[in-house]
Amino acid sequence: MYAGSDVLRDISKAVENSILPSSSRSEIDKILKNKTLKWDDKIDGVPKLSLGWVTNYLTGEPASKMSTHDQQPDWSDMHRRVLDRADGLFNAGKVTRVLCSNSEADDIVNVKCTCGASMKQQTYTVMLQFLNKRTPVVESAHCTCLAGLSQKCGHVGALLLALLECQKKGYSSMSCTSRDPSWPAPASKKTESCQVSDLVIEKKSVSKTPRTKEFGREHEGDAADALMQHVYEEYGDRNIVLYHSGLVINPLMPFLAASPDRILYIEGEGYFVVELKSSLKSENLKQCPTELADASNYYLTVDEEDTVILDREHNYYFQVLGQMAVCNLKKAFFGVWSSYGCHIEQIEFDQVVWDECYEKLQSFYTKHYMKFVNSQ
Repeated sequence: MYAGSDVLRDISKAVENSILPSSSRSEIDKILKNKTLKWDDKIDGVPKLSLGWVTNYLTGEPASKMSTHDQQPDWSDMHRRVLDRADGLFNAGKVTRVLCSNSEADDIVNVKCTCGASMKQQTYTVMLQFLNKRTPVVESAHCTCLAGLSQKCGHVGALLLALLECQKKGYSSMSCTSRDPSWPAPASKKTESCQVSDLVIEKKSVSKTPRTKEFGREHEGDAADALMQHVYEEYGDRNIVLYHSGLVINPLMPFLAASPDRILYIEGEGYFVVELKSSLKSENLKQCPTELADASNYYLTVDEEDTVILDREHNYYFQVLGQMAVCNLKKAFFGVWSSYGCHIEQIEFDQVVWDECYEKLQSFYTKHYMKFVNSQ
């Protein structure tokens, strides 16, 4: 029975430690207490899925709108990573022990599986509830990973892709014995024969750092030079010092820390937090960062006075705001460098916005993070 499995004890532990929200706990408790559910590997009761539906579900569309099979996917950069992660987990064979239970009383279709983590020896339990057998509407979704609180993590996506694959191939069961036996496809790359003495064996260097971060690290010094040039043009007759800060922990809120790129001192003005970015997008498009203001997925925008500024809704703004709060400074320089031009601006500390951020950070730390740490 499902209620007696080791997996459910893991879920129950998460429930007891309040890692999941109350709505998720009630759904899990309901399944835990339902000892009449019978599970098998038959997927006949799962409603018909499509790649467009799975994509739209993972990229943020409400589940109530997911009844049309061929909706066009929303390929936003932020959510596409969830779909890519789900695809990677599925193709790596991380989805195992898929079982279904069809409730005759309320027509709900329950699906559960075990999904392995991508980079470590750990498994998570994934549960899906479809509203009925006829239309693909997800009533609820749960995963025991931390990202599973969103109900749309990569493990949930991997389970959906596994169900979709079986439906496409006409499998009535998720059991591996129901699949047609086949040999792995041969490699398409052709290699010419040669003498052993002519072989050259080289170790390929693979960087695990995204190119954007590599570019930023390579040109952080260039960005700092551009900042100093700007500062000297405006405050050249004063004493100016730019130095590294390292990790800063505020003793009044020790659960928060920040590591600004630099700290700048200007005689008569005081100290500034410095955050520097190197724009790979600007480099690739051969345009100055200011010319990309208001472009899709870019962090610079144009305000009401037609001035290019850092978007106050972008994560980079909250990064700078948090650095000022932790360092107890009221001003910051934000700079963007590329070989085609630079953007440098001063940002004033906004106490009202920070109070809202701090309340959320403190709430997450006390209500979720500490309870999770204490449960380990």
